[in-house]
Amino acid sequence: MRNIATDSPLPAGGAASAYASCLAIGLLYKVILFEMRREGLDPVMEQNIRTARKEVERLLGDVERIVKKDPEAYLKFKESRRDPEKRDKKQHFSHILDVSMTVVEKSNAALEWANQLNLLVPDQMRTHLYVACELLMGAINGSIQIAKSNIRTIKDPAKKRNYSNKLDQIRLDANNKYEQVLSRLNRPS
Repeated sequence: MRNIATDSPLPAGGAASAYASCLAIGLLYKVILFEMRREGLDPVMEQNIRTARKEVERLLGDVERIVKKDPEAYLKFKESRRDPEKRDKKQHFSHILDVSMTVVEKSNAALEWANQLNLLVPDQMRTHLYVACELLMGAINGSIQIAKSNIRTIKDPAKKRNYSNKLDQIRLDANNKYEQVLSRLNRPS
C-alpha cells in the first residue's frame, strides 16, 4: 500500500480499486482454504469447495494482473496524448476503460462466489464473506467512478451518454446482486 501513498501520480484510484478487489477475493480464497481443512466433509461438499477454490484462485490471479496493468495502461494513454499525431490515443484510451471494466467484471464474479460460499461454509465464516462483499462493492463503485471520469474526455455526446448509461446499469446490477448476497448472508442457518 505504500506504493499508493506517494506523491507519484501512479498508482492511484484505478489500482486502489483493483487492490480492493484483490483483498476481497483473497479473503474468499482464505475461507475456501479453511473449509478444505475441515474434517468430515461429505464428498459433494468437498467437490464444491474444490471447484470454488479453482475458480476463486483464477479470479485472484486475474485481478492481481490488473493491479499491475492499471498503471501501465494509464501511462501508455498519457504518452499517446502527448504524441502530436495521437496515433494510439483511442487504443490506449480503450485499454484504460477495459482495465476498469475488468475490475468490475471480476468483482461481480467474486460477489457471486461469496453468494455460493455462503451455502457451503459455517456461520463463523460469514463475517469474512461480509467483509469481502463490502470490499467488492468498493472496487466496483471505484472502478465505475474511474471509468466515468475517463469518459468525460469523449467528444461525441451520444457516445459519452451511451457509456455513462451502460456504467449506470452495471452499477445498478451490481448493487442488486450485492443486496441479494447480503440478504442471504443475513438469513439464519
